Amino acid sequence: MLMKANHYLAEFLARIGVKHVYQLSGGMIAPLLDAVGEHPALRLIDIVHEQSGGFAADTEARLTNVPGVAMGTSGPGALNLATAMATSFYDSVPMIYIGGQVQSYLQVNGKATRQSGLQECPFGAVAAPICKAVFQPGSGKDVPDMLGEAYKTAMSGRPGPVLIDFPFDCQIAETDAESVRDPDPIAPDTPNPETIAACADMLRTAERPILLAGGGVRATGREAVRSLSRDMGLPMVTTISALDAADPTADTSLGLCGVYGTRRGNLALSEADAVLCIGSRLDHGVIGADPAGFTRRRSVFRVDIDEGEAGARHIKAEVAHADAGAFAAALHDSLSEAQFVLPDPWRQRLRALRDEVSDTAERRHGDSIDPNRFLAALGQASSAAGSYCIDAGQHTWHSAQSLRLKPDQRYVSSTGLWAMGCGLPAAIGAALITKRPAVVIAGDAAVQLNIQEAAIVARERLPVKVVILDNSGHGMVRQFQDEFLDSRHHGTEPQPPDLNAVFAAYGFAERTVANDQDVADALDWLWATPEAPAVLRVMISAKDHVSPSVPFGRQLRDMKPAAQEGQVVTQP
Repeated sequence: MLMKANHYLAEFLARIGVKHVYQLSGGMIAPLLDAVGEHPALRLIDIVHEQSGGFAADTEARLTNVPGVAMGTSGPGALNLATAMATSFYDSVPMIYIGGQVQSYLQVNGKATRQSGLQECPFGAVAAPICKAVFQPGSGKDVPDMLGEAYKTAMSGRPGPVLIDFPFDCQIAETDAESVRDPDPIAPDTPNPETIAACADMLRTAERPILLAGGGVRATGREAVRSLSRDMGLPMVTTISALDAADPTADTSLGLCGVYGTRRGNLALSEADAVLCIGSRLDHGVIGADPAGFTRRRSVFRVDIDEGEAGARHIKAEVAHADAGAFAAALHDSLSEAQFVLPDPWRQRLRALRDEVSDTAERRHGDSIDPNRFLAALGQASSAAGSYCIDAGQHTWHSAQSLRLKPDQRYVSSTGLWAMGCGLPAAIGAALITKRPAVVIAGDAAVQLNIQEAAIVARERLPVKVVILDNSGHGMVRQFQDEFLDSRHHGTEPQPPDLNAVFAAYGFAERTVANDQDVADALDWLWATPEAPAVLRVMISAKDHVSPSVPFGRQLRDMKPAAQEGQVVTQP
């Protein structure tokens, strides 16, 4: 018997390893909901807003490298997926977004009218710039090959989202298949041995080599890059997208680099004479606004699966187009065979940076809880956490600078689009797929954008801990206003509701901490029952800008504020 398209889709998703399908119900996806809901290996997760479903599925994909799946009905439902889709696109996350669509025969299709069917909207045209490909079947017979191609597109090369714009009549039509066709396996590109040798030679002959890891290592290269750094003794800095690629227990891990990087990370990268960059586009947020200055005194070797990235910023470098994991593993073997040893003067310099330059010693006032110190304490107290899901705002950079990850913990954030409201939905996806507690770190403004998903946490009884760094406003924009607009805070000081009361209404335990003396007790309270939802509101000062930072147009070593007395800032 030939399979109906909706049942073919459900079985296909199960075959590729999908566990959850996030959705908000609608008429134009009803047949899909029925097929997925009846499938024994799949579970529908009913979400309050489609954007949140996209963020949650995106997080599952980041943590498993299996495509996440989120659905929305025609018109407004599909459009609500757009922000999450753009997040997946810019962060290179493999996703299958499914938008319901009105029947094929009701669509405008070139007619001189704006709309023909109820809730008809050309979402494929809207989504095309923010996904790798848009697929729309013309009949049920198109569906088997279409799904195989969609999976291949999402997973191959530089990963990313695809959209299936699924007309209602095609969902209930027969395919031409009696059983599901397994997709072709996707093998990583094999790196060129000559390229590996050239990179190894650059590192071996350098006096001060360093590894810079970016978000491109996340899909296939996280463990390989970690092993390369740790086993070879190769010092490593990361962009915010790759924080959990570093081994936090290894002496080689130097933390975050970039415009809001740590002082030690930026100094180490600035002083290096050879940089191996794997999976970073090296934009101004990573190397500052002077690419020529960055490459003037050092050799740079770039590894990126996306050929378009290599020539986009006129950075002088050797380039290898390769899979991050395969390249790192091959380079590990080459350096091991060559008995690579880090020069001792460079090792001593890096030890000084690790031991004497602290990312929790940047603050210049002391009238409230220091966010960096608090986040360091949070990391120390949160061994039970499986992941941190970071919303967008100043807290993003405070967290990236000072949160101490354990080796098995993951760091999730919308780093390309930097979408406010991503944190709580991401934690839902993380908790569901890992079965471990997930910690949300959000500001008092960002947490409100998808606060309604607290209902899903309560319904699913998920181990989600929400930490709100409350500085009474939109801190990142307010920092810009303080620096460039004479502290005119127009539009950045809203009056939020009682956030504790809102979360309590959803069944969360709640507490507020407002001084340093109570932080340790508050963190003990947060983890007293690891499996229970809880919110901890941490009162911080509006004066706590992200610090240090690199002024626009300057190089990484030119951080402000200037280093305090006693910090090691010059190369011996």
